[in-house]
Amino acid sequence: MASPAPVPALAATRCWLGLVMVLSGALGLGPALTASELFPDSNSLIKPGLSQESINYGGIARSWWRFLPASHDYNRACPLMIVLHGGFCSGLGMSSLTEHGFERIADTEHSDLVVVYPESIDKNWHDDRASIDSTAVTGNIDDVGFIRSVIRQTESETPIDPKRIFVTGISNGAMMCYRLARELPDTIAVIAPVAGLLPVEARELPWPQSVSVILFAGTEDPLMPYNGGVVGSPNSPRGEVLSVTDTIAFLLTQDHLVDQNRELPSGEHVSDGTTTWRARAYGLNQCEVDFYEIIGGGHTWPGGRQLLLQSQVGRTCMSLDACQVIWNFCRLHPHP
Repeated sequence: MASPAPVPALAATRCWLGLVMVLSGALGLGPALTASELFPDSNSLIKPGLSQESINYGGIARSWWRFLPASHDYNRACPLMIVLHGGFCSGLGMSSLTEHGFERIADTEHSDLVVVYPESIDKNWHDDRASIDSTAVTGNIDDVGFIRSVIRQTESETPIDPKRIFVTGISNGAMMCYRLARELPDTIAVIAPVAGLLPVEARELPWPQSVSVILFAGTEDPLMPYNGGVVGSPNSPRGEVLSVTDTIAFLLTQDHLVDQNRELPSGEHVSDGTTTWRARAYGLNQCEVDFYEIIGGGHTWPGGRQLLLQSQVGRTCMSLDACQVIWNFCRLHPHP
């Protein structure tokens, strides 16, 4: 399938693009593959930069944005980061919210990271909440199958390391991460929910295989209650979630980890003057659950843009770069 040309205005905003030398195995970039066998026609190679892709899935036109670094190596199996937007947002909006952090990592850290920003139907994902008034739920949209197809399509265009496929997202996109961990545990190595806790319905659903998790939650999130309860507002409820404590306990049970944590070497950071953060880890080695508690933080992406008013979503923690922390965690936790 041919890819549309990159959008010039969007490409121009990524001024940090440049040629980056790709390092080898010392950085854990994955095994070298034979490009001549996979992509014998160099004119057919997908191009670096940002471009939009689309397929017909389940009789519905679906699309996503894909980013390849300027130095993309078609001879090497690369990690894939799937980034899910929140409710009433979009793929490009998610790239903007995160300050294009994953694109920056792809371009500057010799990671050769491939980044995709899928688009939901009517700006909402079909996560595990059962009573949401959205097309995704009422239409029983197969977003799990769609994400699987995005992975397969990307694998057909450039080598992807099957042990290093990661998913992150915020809010509705974060809750979709949990569903993907349940239904695609043989594919997804790590989920990284930001400002999204476990829907109460998910407690009764099977979690067949352990998946590493890195979770971010703000103690003053006005839309995703830290102590559990109604998502959104009483006048416009969007389902219910478990508390942070119960979400972590559920994850530990599913991953067969004991409820013993160790403090990560973070301390407390106050450089933004309004929030602090503390990090704890559960488990060791290949399977681990890390939790970043943003004290005073809101329904926001740490280190990202404050796209909505503070009165609407709370404070953004600017002393923590969630994109970088997520990537550092993911690179240490490939699929077993």
